[in-house]
Amino acid sequence: MKGIEIVRRPGGHEPQRRESRPGASRLVPGVYALLVVGLGGLLLTIGARSPYTHGNLMPNPDRAYSRTAQILVGPPELYEGAGRPSVPLTNADGVMRGAAYFVTKGCAGCHGLWGRGGVVGPEIQGADAAWIRENAEEGRGGMPVFARDALPDDVLEAIVAYLRAGAK
Repeated sequence: MKGIEIVRRPGGHEPQRRESRPGASRLVPGVYALLVVGLGGLLLTIGARSPYTHGNLMPNPDRAYSRTAQILVGPPELYEGAGRPSVPLTNADGVMRGAAYFVTKGCAGCHGLWGRGGVVGPEIQGADAAWIRENAEEGRGGMPVFARDALPDDVLEAIVAYLRAGAK
């Protein structure tokens, strides 16, 4: 059954009759919906069968995939932190300098902003300088090994002051 739609022209002219087919207004959205569902299913299938998903990182991977062995390009290098703060901290107090160093040396990424523990690193709030230096230089518990001169005494004392201030 055909429907009749009345369309008024601008300027007050006579209305124009236009016939429309039932369901025609649903055809285009339906095509788009099928296209979206189809592409979504394709992407999910590709992701599920990919050799680099977490589901495929198991001891006995699918034999259809060949994996590239990890190679070393050079000798292992010691981690020296994420960099130095761009703002000079000579006039800042120990807690402010410690906060800046805690972030720029990469500590906050694992241990959380105040050293209360993060997703990767344990809580280090309240730790003393000797304990932090020992763990940083030896790389215990998955921590990156820091070079001996990466954490000078003044930087380490500022970090400890920052951690103690956060514990209050």
